[in-house]
Amino acid sequence: MLSGVLTRRAGKSTGRGLWLRIIVAIGLVTLFWATLHVDKAYPETAPASIQLTADSGQDPYRLGARVDFRAKVTCTTAGSCGILTLTVNLDPNLAYESYSMITADRNGPTTKASVKVVASQRVVTFTIGTAAVGFGNGEYVTFPISARGISIPADKLLNITASAQAAGHTAAAALVISTATGPGPNGADKVSVGGCTWWDADRDGQRDSAEPAVAGLKVTLNSASGSRLDSAVTDPTGCYAFADLDAGVRYQLSFTAPKGARFTTKPASGVGSMVAADGTVSFTAPLGGGNLVAHDATDLAGMDAGVISYNLVLTQTLLTTGEITAQDSVRYRLVVSNTGESAALAGWRVSVVLPKQLKLVSLVGTGFNCSGSTCSAKAPLAGGSSAAAITLTARLSAAASGAVSAVSYVRPATADVAETVPLSTVPTASTKTEATVSDNDARVVVQVTATSGHLANTGAGGVLEELTLGVLLGAVGGGLLLTRRSRAAN
Repeated sequence: MLSGVLTRRAGKSTGRGLWLRIIVAIGLVTLFWATLHVDKAYPETAPASIQLTADSGQDPYRLGARVDFRAKVTCTTAGSCGILTLTVNLDPNLAYESYSMITADRNGPTTKASVKVVASQRVVTFTIGTAAVGFGNGEYVTFPISARGISIPADKLLNITASAQAAGHTAAAALVISTATGPGPNGADKVSVGGCTWWDADRDGQRDSAEPAVAGLKVTLNSASGSRLDSAVTDPTGCYAFADLDAGVRYQLSFTAPKGARFTTKPASGVGSMVAADGTVSFTAPLGGGNLVAHDATDLAGMDAGVISYNLVLTQTLLTTGEITAQDSVRYRLVVSNTGESAALAGWRVSVVLPKQLKLVSLVGTGFNCSGSTCSAKAPLAGGSSAAAITLTARLSAAASGAVSAVSYVRPATADVAETVPLSTVPTASTKTEATVSDNDARVVVQVTATSGHLANTGAGGVLEELTLGVLLGAVGGGLLLTRRSRAAN
């Protein structure tokens, strides 16, 4: 019995071993088959090749120079490379400009597979083929690529690289271009910059034919960091120029305004006065040019500056004539002139300050909005012109006597820049304007005559004086009549 059991167990062990050997054999066959297919789908070597070549006969390298080269990619694997991505990386001293593609029919040396391009300043990416139409064996595409020089390489070399990715593998190539630099230090051209300055009468930032030049104005050329490099003064035509600037380099111009003047800021059109309110403007020198210094022939022209200069001057005169006594009405004439080259903005204001002996009756003027003791101009006041007069009427108090002064002053519009001779301190009724440095203020002093012995002139045109004299004469006449009647009765 024990022998029979051992025999049955031995038979079972033999069957299990056979099945195990069969399973192992199947696994090995499957692994071999899979390995063959994996190698077929993903070759160990790169499925494509890349060639980078520089075009011959190029100009000497300098800022702005064009650099032309070709990137050729070929599918070298059996069957198809599928979708291939070619990435071209430019040297940091270059900026991408354009590409083109040479094609032929599908049976020729060049593929008909679609090409998509994505480009930035430094990187250009070409995607060749789709899932439906791949990049086939033996096919190639040549991409002529153009770039521009944006800086000078310190080692005089331009390094360009490319990589192609397909079927899980990457191919790479590199191109080194030895630059033959152009004229100037480090291959940079020498260029010039210039512009003109003028009195901007209407403040529009544009030079009109009637607006005169600003001669003798100082212009300083600075580096981008603000270091002084050179200076010049504008000629009789208001123009200046600087030569021998390095092409493509950043600079700054600083204009020095005449005393009391300001600058017109850059207009919305972007053409005209180019400076900021502080008289500075930054710019990048052109990439090439003739380095000429005639203001209308500089490589970068139009670096202009409009100059604002206005000055409000107030005069005040007395209109009332003859003897002035307490309670009289007194009239004054106020006139504002602009002695500058530019207009004063609308909204400039004239105000009056009166002492206790004078009471404001009215303040009026054509072209003004007047309220209380201030009149505001409705329109700008052009340089070299005067505004319509403002009339001030005030009445002397009953206690007025001796010297009585009326003070007035003018101020620019709130939004305006400071004038050449500004109002230093707002005057009061006691300010002696003839002693201030400003020409924005003025006063008129009147002598009020004592009123004892006669009635004051109240400003009613002498009607009260005539009426009083008539009453007196009537009284005298009545007395004479009574005297005559008394004599007749006797």
